[in-house]
Amino acid sequence: MRTVALVGFACQSIACLLSVIACVSKDYEVSETYSDTEYKTEYKTEIYTEIVPVVISSRQGRDSLQPSTKWFNSLYSPGFSKISSTYYYGYQLEPVAYSTAQLKITLARGLEKYQGHIAVYDMTGIGQIPPMPTIPVKFGIDVPIEQQRWMAEMNAKLSAARLLGEVFLGDTIAGSITFDARGIQEFSIFVNCYNSHAISSVQLTWADETVENRTVTKERQVPYQIPYQVQKQRTTIETRKVPFWETIFGSE
Repeated sequence: MRTVALVGFACQSIACLLSVIACVSKDYEVSETYSDTEYKTEYKTEIYTEIVPVVISSRQGRDSLQPSTKWFNSLYSPGFSKISSTYYYGYQLEPVAYSTAQLKITLARGLEKYQGHIAVYDMTGIGQIPPMPTIPVKFGIDVPIEQQRWMAEMNAKLSAARLLGEVFLGDTIAGSITFDARGIQEFSIFVNCYNSHAISSVQLTWADETVENRTVTKERQVPYQIPYQVQKQRTTIETRKVPFWETIFGSE
């Protein structure tokens, strides 16, 4: 009886072992559905207040200017050495207290026929250049010492001055020279040309605005995010136990 029992136990053990050996692990691709949260942008109107400058009154005007200093000399203009004929015009300005101020130097028509150079300099804090002193030429002296000093002073002032604008005469030229007048109390125009009427006019165009800070109500669009659910699919790997012959012969 004991022998029979042992034989039965052995058979069961062998059957279990064969069953374990006969099953192997195999990976399968499996599609599954899942929910995911996404966001979309929408907008809402928001009311807010802001302090802004508002123009409550405005004045505009135009002033014609006349030179306070004026002279002519047979000099070469600074930066242009072909024409030995220079006209100088110096202008004084009151401190500009307007909101905006622009100086416009209008050139005469027909300057395309001439060669030369017109330059405008800021002489604020430097001073105007006076006419060259007229000194009788002494025998053996080409340029009197007074005139040499004057030329040295002119060159020093122009070196310190700021160039506001310039035009080279020729086939085509700009009709005017314009620049911001704020901060300028003196300026000068050098006309290196054989035309004594190259400058048609010099005008100060200004505008004076009265501005107040006022609180105004405005609207703006503010974005915000709204969540929502979407259904998606993904592929995962699932491991299963299958008979080993499926890995060899495949399965339907």
